[in-house]
Amino acid sequence: MKKTLLFLLSMALLAFVWAQPGAEDRAMPGPDGERPGPGKHLQLVLDLNDDQMAKIEEFRLQQQKEAIPLRAEAEKLQAEIQLVMVADKFDQGKLENLVKASEKVHSQLRLSHLLHQQKVRSLLTDEQKTKYDNMMLARGKGQREGHGQRPRFQRAKGPRG
Repeated sequence: MKKTLLFLLSMALLAFVWAQPGAEDRAMPGPDGERPGPGKHLQLVLDLNDDQMAKIEEFRLQQQKEAIPLRAEAEKLQAEIQLVMVADKFDQGKLENLVKASEKVHSQLRLSHLLHQQKVRSLLTDEQKTKYDNMMLARGKGQREGHGQRPRFQRAKGPRG
């Protein structure tokens, strides 16, 4: 029973992850109607030179490479949490340990992302840093005021059907 449940949960998780759009699918189209690639928005807003763009791309790829095992671990822990929650015999200690491990992995991912931002910032001129800082502050402000993504567990408001 548990093996079947684990298999079904793993397949559902795989299907969910596979169906998620990539960042390039969510990007806003540019003036020419094309969706900008990674870093293109920064290049346009900050007027980055080719050397800066090359370094930022290098940093981005390195950060993504480091994040792959962390994301996989986070997904594995989430699947294990779900199994604990549906088990015939609930184990609170196991749940607590899994939640702590999940929080640690998410903290590592967040730290990796923030360190990447600092690497990018270190390449910028003073004028570019001002624009970059304003972008980062505006992004954080929008999320705190409810303009960012809403948590997955909330229902969308609107007519029910």
